[in-house]
Amino acid sequence: MRSSLLYNYLLVFLLSAMACRKPYIAPVQQQPNQFLVVDGLINASPGGVSRFTLSFSKSLGDTTLQYPVNNAELRIEGTDGSIYRLEALNDSGVYISAPLQLSAANNYRLLIRTADNRSYRSAFERVLIAPEIDSIAWEANPDLNFFLYTKDPSNQQQYYRWEFEETYQTTAQNPSFWAVVNGRIVEADATNQTASCWITDPSKELLIGTTTGLSSAVVFKAPLHTISKPDKRLSIRYSMLVRQYAITPEAYRYYRLMKQNSEELGGIFDPLPSQLNGNIQSDSDPEEPVIGYIAVGQTTEKRIFVNNQELDNWPLITTGYDCSVRNVPSNPTDFTIFNYSDPEYGFWYFSSGQPPGLVLSKKLCLDCRLSGGTNQKPSFW
Repeated sequence: MRSSLLYNYLLVFLLSAMACRKPYIAPVQQQPNQFLVVDGLINASPGGVSRFTLSFSKSLGDTTLQYPVNNAELRIEGTDGSIYRLEALNDSGVYISAPLQLSAANNYRLLIRTADNRSYRSAFERVLIAPEIDSIAWEANPDLNFFLYTKDPSNQQQYYRWEFEETYQTTAQNPSFWAVVNGRIVEADATNQTASCWITDPSKELLIGTTTGLSSAVVFKAPLHTISKPDKRLSIRYSMLVRQYAITPEAYRYYRLMKQNSEELGGIFDPLPSQLNGNIQSDSDPEEPVIGYIAVGQTTEKRIFVNNQELDNWPLITTGYDCSVRNVPSNPTDFTIFNYSDPEYGFWYFSSGQPPGLVLSKKLCLDCRLSGGTNQKPSFW
């Protein structure tokens, strides 16, 4: 009887708890996409290039990837009166500067004027100098996990942000040693080969850390990235270039709140979305929300490589395309002439059969560029 009564109490409690858990609908969900979002850093490293991405915010239910802000004017301004203009890189809302020589003795801010004549400015920020990265390490068990180690012997920098670029090598499913140039089959070289490609992608994680509260200013084994097995990025060779920024306590609090809002919501005891207050303000309407925090700093960076042979049973993943082949006779007057009528097929190799001829494959299987990336090997590879 007692166990039955206890069961009924538990059932009522669970049903009550489930009834109390209601989905949170943000009040901005139905508002128009008019909030400016600014992402980037004023790079004060010697010869550093500053890069910013401008977009409009979107509602929670919007499936559009991004609303880029194009045709804007961006300038970096120093407290010494210096002005540096940025140029649009493409139509995706990306703007970059020329290589700059910014003085650590000055403070800098970003000025923005959109195509509809709305102007914004960030607060002047001092130049922070990031310490060197001690090392980047990885462990495979079985997923591949990357970690960072750094320290500041002067104990001046206690707040950090990290970004990384990953570059990995891919191969065509049917790699060929040949290329077709002006209708003739020639031996491929480094400029026209299509067997190997390299793909570079920026990091998507928001990575921050602090040494406050620790006995020493040491960042030990900060998690950077995880690649789950299997993954084509580790099929041949993989490289990660990590950039380290020193940031202010205010910037750290901003990024931490952003991280909570974007990555750590969903549980019944999680905090509700919070208002993000960065250091960018509208000139005409100080109450207009602007999303972003513009920091200024000299960055440090370190690169690491991981080869497939270093990993335990990490499989080589192919494109998975239908790579059926065709055998056709070669041109009777000149075997190097290639003018096959079907544009979906390209030359793969010469056949030594009787009679000798050409073996063709679909271009999707011959040209790794059609799966993304470039066929030009990076200088650091």
